[in-house]
Amino acid sequence: MDGFHRVQVLDARTGEVLAEEPAGAHREDPYPRSLEFSPDGETIAVAMTTSSRRPVGLLDARTLSEAGPRLGGLPRGIWQATDIAYSRDGRFIVAGLREHVHGEDTPEVSSTWAAVWRLDRPSELDLLKLSSTKRPYVALSPDGGRLYALPDGVVHDLRTGERAAFLPRPLDWNSYIDLSPNGRWLAFAAGPDQGHRGGRHPVTARGAPPRGAFIRPLSAVQRRRQSPADRV
Repeated sequence: MDGFHRVQVLDARTGEVLAEEPAGAHREDPYPRSLEFSPDGETIAVAMTTSSRRPVGLLDARTLSEAGPRLGGLPRGIWQATDIAYSRDGRFIVAGLREHVHGEDTPEVSSTWAAVWRLDRPSELDLLKLSSTKRPYVALSPDGGRLYALPDGVVHDLRTGERAAFLPRPLDWNSYIDLSPNGRWLAFAAGPDQGHRGGRHPVTARGAPPRGAFIRPLSAVQRRRQSPADRV
């Protein structure tokens, strides 16, 4: 995806552009551009441009035509997807979201969220408000039952509404997060001052928290069903 939010499929051997499609409004967009292949490689989940009708679109990985269900259920608003991930079994998709309000010149971030869709029920979602206004990054457990979020450093159990911290404090830098295929290890950036100097490494691996570490949340997971007033 380029700086004008155009998604391209290239021939890996020749560099030839095989397909091209704008992801939302065709304009220069300085915000982070996120896309993710489904586990079977058939679909690409794409972060659309800010103020698009839907923050996440699903495209055919070969032709870039619209594919799969339309992800609904979000309240009306100005949404921007900053990160996207699938569960390993391909049944769930999560997006880290920024909600914007109209500013004097450009939209301003008012809050951050994580939205989890079950792809066979795309008009329903689990919607969780995150504590930081920094750019959210997210990952799902292999079965889609747990949501990991940075910079909060918190894992949410989507079935029980419980949560646990996997970091002693939120990160104060931006970092993508990923989960090992067996769901036992998390990987994320170790921080700007922890490069190769002094034997340190730029990536940290940490064990996922055990069941006993979970506590009841301050507020429950919001489960939404799409109504006509909610459609975006």
